[in-house]
Amino acid sequence: MTYLWEHPDWPEFIYNQTSMPLTSLYQYSQSVGRLVLELEKTPEDLKLDAVIDLMVKEAITTSAIEGEKLNPQDVRSSLKNHLGLSHPPVNIRDPRARGISALVVNNYYNHHQDLSEETLFQWHRMILPRAYDTWGQALRVGQWRVGGIAVVSGPLHKQKIHFEAPPAEKIVGEMKVFIQWFNHTNPLNYTEPKAFLPGPIRAAIAHLWFVIIHPFEDGNGRIARAIADYALGQDTRYPMLHSLSAAIERHRDAYYQQLEEAQQESMDITQWIQWFIQITAESIEITEKIIAFTVQKSNFIKQHHASLNKRQLQVVLSLFANGAEGDKRSVNRNKYVKQVHCSPSTALRDLNDMVAKDVLKQLPGLGRNTRYGLHLALDKIYANHAS
Repeated sequence: MTYLWEHPDWPEFIYNQTSMPLTSLYQYSQSVGRLVLELEKTPEDLKLDAVIDLMVKEAITTSAIEGEKLNPQDVRSSLKNHLGLSHPPVNIRDPRARGISALVVNNYYNHHQDLSEETLFQWHRMILPRAYDTWGQALRVGQWRVGGIAVVSGPLHKQKIHFEAPPAEKIVGEMKVFIQWFNHTNPLNYTEPKAFLPGPIRAAIAHLWFVIIHPFEDGNGRIARAIADYALGQDTRYPMLHSLSAAIERHRDAYYQQLEEAQQESMDITQWIQWFIQITAESIEITEKIIAFTVQKSNFIKQHHASLNKRQLQVVLSLFANGAEGDKRSVNRNKYVKQVHCSPSTALRDLNDMVAKDVLKQLPGLGRNTRYGLHLALDKIYANHAS
């Protein structure tokens, strides 16, 4: 099997411009413009809440794609630490949550800057704070790999090789070419019209190119997605507009299939770019939902906060905890009792009080099984936000 890095024309990628999904590119452009206008009109406190929610989503999903499950509250607290919003900082025990949060915050503040070797080494140190792989083997962290590497799956006695990366001695040269191309095509830098690439196309090429080189012993997928997000931030001049990893996680199997197919034999990567453009457009839709949800949540809490006791407020916040993409949560009397540690009569009194105040609404069910949900229509909010 011949890989792209072995091709005589490497790394001169080609793609059919007339085959690009122009409708998706147009929708992406329109959505970005609308989203920026929405954020500019949003009060600063609500905008910050929305950005944090977007950061939490990105940090959790880019880790989940690699099989790492992080605690959302650890990630949120770590993000607030890095943003200087916690006084004093909260102690977060999980170094993975601290690391991926640091990367997301770093890209939020520095997306306009050029890429460099040291930037990538810094990102690598952030996402691999333990310096050991899942087998307990020491990793080279914050430096290029020195050995060969392959992407494999299956049991040890019958492994399938999906991809083999370039030999280690080629990495320095390969990364120099990649970084030069990335910075030359940065829309914040370019002076030649011919250097311009639409943001989703540039991000797709950068993601695939980095994955093919596979310069690190571990963490290449997370770094590749961070680079793609970096490229999209440079394109829009606005960080954290794209829930890229959230969109990719929805199609995780297709993502790996597309990557595998794009890395073999032909320098024509049209299919990969087409797929990535669709994912980028979907990522904007996810962002719109998260921002609409966050703004409504904040307004809802502000409206009702003064009329709720501590028990009621705790339950209301838990009903929001699934976020824009999660299942709608509900509570009944028994769950209320367990959650806030009160008597059944107190729970029923609190629940009835919140129904009377239009904080909760009664859902189908009778007696002790009566369920209550938040008194808002998120589906309607999303529709209005996207129209």
